[in-house]
Amino acid sequence: MKLKNYLFDLYPEYPIGFNLKTRKDPDKCSEQLYDDIEKIFFSKERLDSLELNSIENKCQNFNNGDFYTLFIDDGKYRLSSDYIGASVYWAKQAGLADEEIVEYLMISRTIGGHMVFPRGQGTTVNQARSGENSYYDRFDLTLLAIKKMVFK
Repeated sequence: MKLKNYLFDLYPEYPIGFNLKTRKDPDKCSEQLYDDIEKIFFSKERLDSLELNSIENKCQNFNNGDFYTLFIDDGKYRLSSDYIGASVYWAKQAGLADEEIVEYLMISRTIGGHMVFPRGQGTTVNQARSGENSYYDRFDLTLLAIKKMVFK
């Protein structure tokens, strides 16, 4: 079975129109990614088991453009996706060629390369990260929290 690649789905004529430096972010602008997250992870049975009532994928518009969000129970909880694969920036810093990076993105920008996190309720981890001793992103912080729970 071939997995859907959410990055390259945004470029139906790939490689035409694709630029590694200016690529679109599926976590922000792939309606299909959010539809699939909703379908795969938030079935009616799962919502019931979590004592939740509804989920809706909505496109929001703010000053920095449109982005998708999953609204749980009419917005009581909001979730957004974040890519958990290697950063293109760090891959370039490590000396990987653009072709190698694109080859990796072909594999990693599938459903298993994304996680959902709380979005926009107060200060989020992404907004709070800063300083020389901070973690790179919310996935790093999540792994740190798991590590601290497991290896007390």
